[in-house]
Amino acid sequence: MRRSGANAGCRLTMKLPRSSITQEYVRNRLAYNADTGLLTWLPQPKSTFARSQSYLTWHKRFCGKEAGTAILKNGYKYINLAKNVLLVHRVIWLHQYGYWPDQVDHINHERTDNRLVNLREVNVGENARNTSLPDDNTSGRIGVYWVAHRGTWCAKIKAHGVNYHLGTYHNKADAIAARERAEKEFGFHTNHGAPANDNTQQVEAV
Repeated sequence: MRRSGANAGCRLTMKLPRSSITQEYVRNRLAYNADTGLLTWLPQPKSTFARSQSYLTWHKRFCGKEAGTAILKNGYKYINLAKNVLLVHRVIWLHQYGYWPDQVDHINHERTDNRLVNLREVNVGENARNTSLPDDNTSGRIGVYWVAHRGTWCAKIKAHGVNYHLGTYHNKADAIAARERAEKEFGFHTNHGAPANDNTQQVEAV
């Protein structure tokens, strides 16, 4: 984990179960700006601290500061709440909508962009239809690859758990076009296959 900024939200001696972390709980501790995607620590009652000095120290160090600034190796921000390490985008969803989501997709693939317009609740299949271009991809398009012993480009796609062969082509552009047609047919997001952390992509959910 990479750590940066104020991320100490726990002042409890015991860990709370995640079921106890409700919309009311997070709204009492965090403010959220939907336009910037940032969480901010709110003032806390003195009664929630074991000692007066802890109360003073915490408010001086964290109150009004950005919360959840630490970043995991996978690129997602996280926050410590009630001795639970939680993904910031999931906490934001709870903060705004009152429940823990199944999965949350960053529409533009920028994992630190937690503006509300960039977040959408998805299931596993929907999330898989809006993934970033893998680092080891050599064609510039997911599902299109060179078959050296044949001297052709191949296109394929996996949708709803089924693998589909889309044909072999002498021209890469034709293979990419076949893949694009299949993505449209199977309801892939228009940002699917964009480079990771490319915040120039569209953020309107489809």
